[in-house]
Amino acid sequence: MIEDGLIDEVKNLINLGYNKNLNSLNTIGYKEVLEYIKGKYDYDKMIHYIKRNTRRYARRQIIYFRGYENATWINLSIEKNPIEKIKKIIFEFID
Repeated sequence: MIEDGLIDEVKNLINLGYNKNLNSLNTIGYKEVLEYIKGKYDYDKMIHYIKRNTRRYARRQIIYFRGYENATWINLSIEKNPIEKIKKIIFEFID
């Protein structure tokens, strides 16, 4: 995110007049960069908070989806061909 220009993107959005209170600017990454730009965080703290908040969000998603008994879990780190596996699951579902 950062290497791809997120800081410049946020600066440009603010310079274009977008309100800092927009929902889209209160998402992971954007809100931490805004705090960095305002001087509340230094660069390392901004990176730390982006990583921490991403982990927390992922954890909430996992907990949410555990509630679906019919969900199919695919471990992308061990699946040899995840795209083919996903296609197979989708086609089985729609047939």
